[in-house]
Amino acid sequence: MQVRRTLVVILGVGAMFACSSESPAPSNNTSDAGVDSSIDSSVDAGADVNPDRAADAPSDQRDAPTDAGPEAGDGGDAGNPDAEAGPPQCTAPLLDCDGDPTNGCETDVRGNLGHCGACGVSCTNAAGQQSCVPSAASPGFVCQPTCSAGADDCDGDPSNGCETSLQTVANCGGCGVGCSNANGTTSCGPNALCLPVCQPKSETDQTSHFGDCNDNVRDGCETDTRTTLTHCGACDTECTNEHGTTSCVNGLCEPVCDSSFRDCNNNPIDGCESNPEANNNTCGSAIFGGTREGDLTCGFSCPPAPSTEFFATTGTGSRFFQFVIEENSICPANLEHEFDLVSPAGVDYDLHFWKDSCGSQLDTSGDLTGVVVHKGANATENGKVTVKDEYTIIPGIPPVINDPEDTKTYRVEIRFKSGDVCVPWSLSVRGRGC
Repeated sequence: MQVRRTLVVILGVGAMFACSSESPAPSNNTSDAGVDSSIDSSVDAGADVNPDRAADAPSDQRDAPTDAGPEAGDGGDAGNPDAEAGPPQCTAPLLDCDGDPTNGCETDVRGNLGHCGACGVSCTNAAGQQSCVPSAASPGFVCQPTCSAGADDCDGDPSNGCETSLQTVANCGGCGVGCSNANGTTSCGPNALCLPVCQPKSETDQTSHFGDCNDNVRDGCETDTRTTLTHCGACDTECTNEHGTTSCVNGLCEPVCDSSFRDCNNNPIDGCESNPEANNNTCGSAIFGGTREGDLTCGFSCPPAPSTEFFATTGTGSRFFQFVIEENSICPANLEHEFDLVSPAGVDYDLHFWKDSCGSQLDTSGDLTGVVVHKGANATENGKVTVKDEYTIIPGIPPVINDPEDTKTYRVEIRFKSGDVCVPWSLSVRGRGC
């Protein structure tokens, strides 16, 4: 090395000076010149040796690796095979996705199911197909799943494909389209149809107090038929009452009637539909019951005439009827119509007979009389209307049949008094025919 050669020269020169000082020799210009020449030549050959600089050189060289580290632009590690290379500068669609800088931008993210539009964006689909397609939005390519029947992309993440089954209670036929049933159980059946089962009344009675009354199977058995007026006891069974109030109690309609109205058809669903206490008609609008003979006797020898029914009806409440009694015999006998009014158990109806003018009732006076035997509740009242036969024998003049003077019109009233007015009465009217 150069440093070591310089030190040897210096040491040799020092030794020479030491010998010269101990035994000074006679001056010899030729020898001195040769020595000087040799020394100068050695010093020059040692590359300008300076004792101070030679001593400092090793220290400077030792400090060099610390003081002169690689700085920007100096190419400090250039040519060092162990130095690490920096990441490659990639531009989409070619990216460095494997993290190995030595192979540069190795991955094309266009249409790449493992790296769709960006490194690490993997397109998967367990229930269908996947593709990586161009997109106007960044990063330019996106996953696009195609779902098989019964599956869908419900989480909004196209990269994991059609991750949701559409045959579950939470997603029955569509994302977020669920089946619920607060009053029973439910399931998602074939064709994405919710199948609710309403909670049974008991283990032994599998019928239910609840029903799917809105025709929406997705919310199950939403209606409590024990208390719902529009679905009382069953769907679409509505409690109504035009003449009062109503409620649904334990699945049964319970009407409360206004004054005079009753539930006479024994159907609580339609409430208090009847007002049997009110007159169904008036005397002036009486129902015509018919015309019938009333001859007590008839024929050549005037035997008793048979009694036959010619009118019958039933009803509730009060009502008026009109009848005509006429003569059809030459026998001198009165005319009669007979009435039987049957009142139901616990109910009292009365018969009343009126003149045709409705101005007054018939009594036992005059040529047209009416008699009723009132018997009270749970009994048959018998009544009779009689026309006195105006019979006059005139010698040489034959008797008159159908004498206009003996034809009479009258009215009958059935009047409610007490009891259950809804229970119907029955009326039978008899006349006599020759």
